[in-house]
Amino acid sequence: MLRSQLHVQVRDHILELTHQRKLQAGDQLPSEAELSQAIGVSRNTIREALMTLERDGMVVRRHGIGTFITPVPQHLRTSLHQVLPIPELIASSGFEPHIKNLKIAVAQAPSEAYEILQATSNDPLLSISLLYLADKRPAIHVTYWLIPSLNIQPSDWNTFDGHMINFVERLMPLRIHHTVARIFAVTATKQLADTLKVKRSSPLLKMVHTAYTADGQPIYCSTSYQDSDLLEVTVVRQRK
Repeated sequence: MLRSQLHVQVRDHILELTHQRKLQAGDQLPSEAELSQAIGVSRNTIREALMTLERDGMVVRRHGIGTFITPVPQHLRTSLHQVLPIPELIASSGFEPHIKNLKIAVAQAPSEAYEILQATSNDPLLSISLLYLADKRPAIHVTYWLIPSLNIQPSDWNTFDGHMINFVERLMPLRIHHTVARIFAVTATKQLADTLKVKRSSPLLKMVHTAYTADGQPIYCSTSYQDSDLLEVTVVRQRK
């Protein structure tokens, strides 16, 4: 068994153990030594598995104290290493996802979208804009721009449930391999403030995502805005 595969399996064993012991949000996990003995692997492997759980926002590790099940979140939590559809991000943070104000149009896109998608600037692009809600709270306003060759028909949008990755993959013989995200700190314009129900000039996080196939072909790009008080982004960097 490869080491990389082993710590993923151990991660699942730890999750199963928390369910068996009926541990709740905020409860402390057994120590690394106890987990090592219970699962039958080294403490180093346990440590790697716990690091993965921490990276995914499922546990919190407090130096010198122990590891705890992540408390019930009050924020949308995401990690930059994951390709996670927005509705799943919202649901994984303990909220119920909804979509609102869905608008579909063929229009001239910003120059940045043409450059990212390697499209001719004279061609209009298919755009989809919508507001994602976390429970009833406005959470993320996003505009997607899709490459013209996707040729999605109006009737196809009857099946759109807010999962853009799943939607594209369901209609086309391709798979989204990875996305690239750029993050900016901006302030809310009047329009964004009205949409997200925040004060004008409030701090927002702007994210520009591009979705690629395995061979590096861009499929769509999106620009999203979210209240910086609501979204919590985690970046884990590992030393080589």
